[in-house]
Amino acid sequence: MFCSPEISRIEYGHDYPYLVECMKNWRKPSYRLWWFMRTYLEIVKPMNLPRGSRILSVGIGMGHVEQFLANPFGYDVTGIDFSSSSLEIANSLFGSKINTVLADALSLPFRKGAFDGVVSIDFMEHLPNLSSAKTALGEMDRVLKDDCSMLHKITVLGEDGMDADRTHHIKQSADVWRDWFNANGWKTYRALNHRVPIWQRRKLGFYPVKGAFYIRKQSK
Repeated sequence: MFCSPEISRIEYGHDYPYLVECMKNWRKPSYRLWWFMRTYLEIVKPMNLPRGSRILSVGIGMGHVEQFLANPFGYDVTGIDFSSSSLEIANSLFGSKINTVLADALSLPFRKGAFDGVVSIDFMEHLPNLSSAKTALGEMDRVLKDDCSMLHKITVLGEDGMDADRTHHIKQSADVWRDWFNANGWKTYRALNHRVPIWQRRKLGFYPVKGAFYIRKQSK
């Protein structure tokens, strides 16, 4: 999806299990409502950017989070993915709500400081190694305006099904990721773990979200 055409074709085509599952679940009103709540609680509220802000989302998959960021929350959203299959699905589902670009996170086709915020949800663990992750982080920083924030949701080994998806290549705990961000000049400014409401088995519960990194440059 993110690093080479060969990996994209083999691992992230239309039959990629995650995409298939998301498209299947998207037919359920409860699933759509759940992602609407998650988009607000995990992105809109904590990042606190005004309507009309330009947001880049890296590795959008089918684009279900990004389309909510655009409507109703009113952001100018650009979503990239290395998988043409993912973007075809996103465009077929959500049309012109978001701007989609086929691009590699290791070389973003945008000018310096082009965005007010950068989001990547369950993305970094898909990169082949930490060297690639550092390059991607640097590219996201380059296109981010000064004094702005970035969000990464890291799928954590043993906690959010790290081993359930064969495309998860970087496997390390939330604490190790935090140390890695700090070592690369970024500081997390919110708790890594939180809970969001979920309706299951005819009752309200809370889903644990682990490894959600809201980060700012340490010099900012």
